[in-house]
Amino acid sequence: MTGEGIGGDFLQPLVEAHHDPNASQKISIEDLLDECKTFYIASQETTSTLLGWTIFLLAIHTDWQEEARKEVLNLFGQQNPNPDGITKLKTARMS
Repeated sequence: MTGEGIGGDFLQPLVEAHHDPNASQKISIEDLLDECKTFYIASQETTSTLLGWTIFLLAIHTDWQEEARKEVLNLFGQQNPNPDGITKLKTARMS
């Protein structure tokens, strides 16, 4: 480590703890990897739960489903969605 900041994300405190000179606060590379795996799996579960509920609610509220479909087709037509266009979807983001 050069003493410079590593960044302000989830990984920074883990890397700093791995390189900590105090042996009682230092974590092993195995522990660092386990924390990353836990974070990755938890985020996948959260995302899949959110998508499941969204699909369920759109199935119940067909009027919202139709509005979101129209909005996507009006914006993208037969093209694949892209990040720039997705930010313009108002109805789909609300659902």
